[in-house]
Amino acid sequence: MSLKRKAEFTKDNSGFKTYQYKPEYCDQLVEHMSEGYDFVSFGAVIGVCKATLYNWAKAEPDFADAHERGKAAFTYFWQRDMQENRLEGKKYIFRVPEMCLKNVAGWTNRITIEGNAERPLAIAHGDISKWPEHLLDKSIDGVLNEDADSGSAKES
Repeated sequence: MSLKRKAEFTKDNSGFKTYQYKPEYCDQLVEHMSEGYDFVSFGAVIGVCKATLYNWAKAEPDFADAHERGKAAFTYFWQRDMQENRLEGKKYIFRVPEMCLKNVAGWTNRITIEGNAERPLAIAHGDISKWPEHLLDKSIDGVLNEDADSGSAKES
């Protein structure tokens, strides 16, 4: 995509610019994000700021849908890029795609532990299918006891 497409705007009596949404922005956004660029950088392509993009996504259901489809295309782009480089045995720095996917696709390193007397304990850390098998075979009590034995955590 080139940076030559600019959004049209109107000015109100106070001189405030209002950028005009165009339905063709939907396909352009999905195409843009399918090339590995994020939602906000689409604003540079069409000449609007981040706030305008988010306002359009709130006001225009088709643009909001394009944003979601763009996120999926963006995720696919970076996952495919990482996979292709891994399979080809290339020396590859995963930090850039990792950060892109954390910011757009919701990837996280955060461990979430939830539970109370009425609900069982649930632990979530990213994609459980990628957890080492020795962790999947243990109950939470076993993991807590193992941590307590190593001195990294105490069981109360």
